[in-house]
Amino acid sequence: MFLAFAFLLAAEPRVVIRVNQVGYLPDAPKVAVACALDSATRLLPTRFFVRDEHGRIVVPERAAPPAGSFGPCRETWRLDFSALRTPGRYVVVAGDAQSPPIRIAPNVYDGAADTTLYYLRQQRSGFNPFFKDSVHRLDGFVVDDTGRVVKFQPVSGGWADASDYLQYVATSATATYHLLMAYRDHRAAFEDRFLANGLPGSNGVADVLDEARHGLAWLLRTLLH
Repeated sequence: MFLAFAFLLAAEPRVVIRVNQVGYLPDAPKVAVACALDSATRLLPTRFFVRDEHGRIVVPERAAPPAGSFGPCRETWRLDFSALRTPGRYVVVAGDAQSPPIRIAPNVYDGAADTTLYYLRQQRSGFNPFFKDSVHRLDGFVVDDTGRVVKFQPVSGGWADASDYLQYVATSATATYHLLMAYRDHRAAFEDRFLANGLPGSNGVADVLDEARHGLAWLLRTLLH
């Protein structure tokens, strides 16, 4: 068991290539970042190239300029392949490191605006469309400065925060604001595939506004009690 664990540690890549996992637009800048997790790596990347899904090199080998440390990376290198504009699937290679497959296409961001709404619907308190039932019906309790519950306030609704199911006015207000601002600035990006309660269907209202209304209702209920 110990030997197997030691082997896994030894086999763990110490240089990784970070990419935009959603994809890149054909005419947009395209930069990957090679990250060395420690300074003991022998084969640090100094050059890189890009190949397509058939193994053909489409961006010839070129210099990988160092870009300093960042977060857990002891050293980084910016791998700019913006000249590649042909739609398709590709892999960036630098030294012994290889990126996950990446996609270049004019529609890589299609539907992305609605992706986070799936998470918010999943996190709904009150009626939850994933369970098709009401959850957290006993939100919430007023606690004084001694930690003692002094009364119950019926404020079920809004979204559960992460996995601890706490809810905060500041974070919920921020999320609601960003939903409304996103629709104000990019309303054509949003669709109407869900009802106000989060179940599949169309109600003539963009789904992002349905979700913002769910947040606003909870904020009003909380602030007015």
